[in-house]
Amino acid sequence: MKIVYLLLIVSLSIAPLYSKNFRKTEDIINDILNDKQTEKNTPAKKEAKEDKKGEEKNSLSMTLPDEVLFKTGAELYENRLYADAEKKFKEMLELFPQSKYRDSAGLMMGAIKVNEYKYDEAIAVFSEVKTGSGEYPAAQYRIAESYLFKGEPQKSVEFFRRVYSLYPDNDLADKALLNTGKIYINLKKGDLALEAIINLIKNYGSRKTLDDAFYNLGKIFESDPKLKDPEMARKIYKFFLRKAESGDPKFKNSPLKMRVESDLNYIEKKYFSMEN
Repeated sequence: MKIVYLLLIVSLSIAPLYSKNFRKTEDIINDILNDKQTEKNTPAKKEAKEDKKGEEKNSLSMTLPDEVLFKTGAELYENRLYADAEKKFKEMLELFPQSKYRDSAGLMMGAIKVNEYKYDEAIAVFSEVKTGSGEYPAAQYRIAESYLFKGEPQKSVEFFRRVYSLYPDNDLADKALLNTGKIYINLKKGDLALEAIINLIKNYGSRKTLDDAFYNLGKIFESDPKLKDPEMARKIYKFFLRKAESGDPKFKNSPLKMRVESDLNYIEKKYFSMEN
């Protein structure tokens, strides 16, 4: 087994990649494939604090004008009438600059700019969402996406990292880790890709991204220039398919199943055709 396996260790806090105080990476992967890590340590999602004041108001209360403008804009957005939606959001922000819907509207306005391929403008809009806002993690995630679409993957990773390191219990944390892993795979930086993907598998085993994580784990060992190990890739792909055949809901209906089968077949023919 390649020596790099002896050096790599991943933790939830994204500890330094190389450490002498932890187990071999090969042991970590074997634990994962033996289902010892997949479901563990999933950060518990914090229960949203309900706004009792708002709920205590009876149905006779009048809807506030900023809410009307926001919901109208949101409906237009959902129907892909982006120009009209943006007008409504801008009207709301001009009339009610302190509206509680300000940041939600900002996310949609930024998404409109992304749809128009105006990535710098989108980043500027997303950046207006401040740290204390409940929409801040989503805004950081959208900034990361915008940089990725813009063709700046390293800058993108910077913002994805903010999401999963600062907000590990957020709904987007596992997706941020997955995207980080994919970026590093494309950049041929297998050690960093492996760090992100193992972190995802170990700490977000109940999330819907688990099948994608295992697929990309296999891709690292199938194709990375430094970590290439067809035997390990085959082992991971077979694990994926066993989970699918067993009826595991995270793998059974995965859109990646056919791709895994194809990649496994390719590996079998190329590297293991002489086995009895």
